[in-house]
Amino acid sequence: MSATIQRKTGLANSAEAKKTELRMNEKKCSWASYMTNSPTDMSKKLTRYLNWIEVPTKVFNLGVYRREAVKAYKSYDFFRHNNKEAMEIRKQCALVALEDVKGYLTEEGI
Repeated sequence: MSATIQRKTGLANSAEAKKTELRMNEKKCSWASYMTNSPTDMSKKLTRYLNWIEVPTKVFNLGVYRREAVKAYKSYDFFRHNNKEAMEIRKQCALVALEDVKGYLTEEGI
């Protein structure tokens, strides 16, 4: 943290100054899921809060990628471990999602 910021905020040598410096200099990515709540709902709430406090955030929901890629599977058969075709589709969806996350973190200036 620059000396100017420390003087203006009065945070020189305080624990708060160290926290602020870490927040300003580090990039982080986190995901939280709770068994009692839908992970999608939790990620939307977390995203809304982080964007509200001006931390740029975006949700990458693998279910959305899967639904865009396949219209044929509408049952639990798509998630069976012995369904090789579906397993390959799910892997490809995950790779596309990871590429989108990588692009967001590098190109969006996060």
